[in-house]
Amino acid sequence: MNKLERQTQIRKLLKENRQVDVSPLAELLGVSDATIRSDLEELEKIGFLVRFHGGAALAENEEKTSEGFTAVEPSADKEAIGQLASRLIEDREGIFLGPGTTNYYIAKALSNRQGGYVNVVTNNFLVAGALCGCNTVRLHFLGGTVAPDGLFTIPDSLAQDLDKIFLDKMFFSIDGIDPAAGYTLSDSIVQDQILTVAAKAGTVIMAADRSKFDSRSFMAIGGLDFAPVVITNSPLSDSYRNLYDAYGVKVHLT
Repeated sequence: MNKLERQTQIRKLLKENRQVDVSPLAELLGVSDATIRSDLEELEKIGFLVRFHGGAALAENEEKTSEGFTAVEPSADKEAIGQLASRLIEDREGIFLGPGTTNYYIAKALSNRQGGYVNVVTNNFLVAGALCGCNTVRLHFLGGTVAPDGLFTIPDSLAQDLDKIFLDKMFFSIDGIDPAAGYTLSDSIVQDQILTVAAKAGTVIMAADRSKFDSRSFMAIGGLDFAPVVITNSPLSDSYRNLYDAYGVKVHLT
């Protein structure tokens, strides 16, 4: 077990137990007490934990953050969408996961990824929390002003932040899907972010659960042809199937 794998395990144990002791941890990971103390010192420097004699405890800010990340309302539909979406991501690809809990579920599925690494760009705190410590994901978090709901950031210049980043895929979700109105949202900030990232991404993928169909929100993202790939739950009505077929949209059903 290398240092990265070891520290990933330490992070996981601290999030689960809030506290670890050096000697039992060294025995569990098959290394010396001195090696564990060195790992704890490094994790303390980045603010993940606080050391004490013989062990360490999860830092107060990490404890609060961890609780916030696990407070997402459970959704079997979004869980299935997240798992399906994660299977569409290839090794070494660059992907963007923006605001919303559907993207959190995609990140949650990615956190169990095996094999080669992927690059994930996000401004979603839920996504960052789900992928923290995952050794098959290289996480790039975009800073900026924290949004009113506290769940994502508003970069000063998203287009500039992405200027030298190539995104193979971006995933987005919406508040409503309607044959006439297309994809709609109630948040103008998220609307602007989706449109900005979509202009720079290789493939745009709409991921939304069945509850979003036949509803309309305040602001339009684009028509049903805005994204060439759609991920949603089955069953999909014949009317939507026909529309997507007419637009040449590839639909993946859970």
